[in-house]
Amino acid sequence: MSYGKSYLAKEATELHKGLQPFRRLQLKTKGRLEQSLVEHKGIVEALKVGDKTASSVLARNHVLLQGERFNDLMKTKSCGNWAAESPCLGVVHRKCRN
Repeated sequence: MSYGKSYLAKEATELHKGLQPFRRLQLKTKGRLEQSLVEHKGIVEALKVGDKTASSVLARNHVLLQGERFNDLMKTKSCGNWAAESPCLGVVHRKCRN
């Protein structure tokens, strides 16, 4: 059993490291840091009162939102032209204007 735990811990750490640059970029999006804080507070409050369903839904929604923004980022990055501001991720496309 300890092998499984150490394997999962290692994989979680690697995933965290791999996503870190994206997380930094995303948090630079106008209003995203504040919104993320609101989402985290909601999750914590649901946990404090023991509402497993609410905490699960809130956490899932938070993660899904990150996935949507990641997809937006990948679409934006694919054209090779991105700068500091955009409606989707704080990134402006000079060429494709997505």
